[in-house]
Amino acid sequence: MNTTRFETLLLDVRNSWSGMSAQERRLIASLASIDLLGKITALVHLARTDNRKIRGSKWVWGPAVGGVNMFGWIAYFLFGRK
Repeated sequence: MNTTRFETLLLDVRNSWSGMSAQERRLIASLASIDLLGKITALVHLARTDNRKIRGSKWVWGPAVGGVNMFGWIAYFLFGRK
């Protein structure tokens, strides 16, 4: 059977996840939850906040918050608000 790169990647992820201890899996799940909550909070805040209270453009901050791991929403809360 011929496997694609995507299938190989999925298999590697599944094998590495199952090879982790329960404590490591909980840590990763917790960090992913914190990241998701931070992104949602930042995007809602960005959508509801007036343009004059934000440094820069909402069109720049939106993708930065949504697409740059934890650093996007952390940077928004530290530097994006006036």
